[in-house]
Amino acid sequence: CVTADKGVRDKKGKKGKSPAQNSDATTGVKGKLLGALLSGVNRARPYAGGFEDDSHLAALYRVAHSENIAARVQALMLLCEVQGDEDRFFRALYDCLKDERLYAGKGVTAFFNLVYKAVKRDKDA
Repeated sequence: CVTADKGVRDKKGKKGKSPAQNSDATTGVKGKLLGALLSGVNRARPYAGGFEDDSHLAALYRVAHSENIAARVQALMLLCEVQGDEDRFFRALYDCLKDERLYAGKGVTAFFNLVYKAVKRDKDA
């Protein structure tokens, strides 16, 4: 039985979340988990070896173009350290710059610190 406020009632009559609300919550949790995981990888990066496998870099670039802002910033921070293809990195960085959600969140300071480091390392700047 679906109520007027789009909630879903279970067999006992208790109202729960709709499937759309559950998928949004799951996506948010996955994004937070991914951001936390990448944050840990960034912290461990100086003590670990390099990225020899291009599939790892490809996965980081996919995250850098994802919807979660925190995960995007963490992936870009890691890519800045291991920059394989500078053009691809800067394309992802500029794509993130265009996202207006970045400026309303907590990670804006970390992101602009990343932009500063990236421009400082850029050979063409």
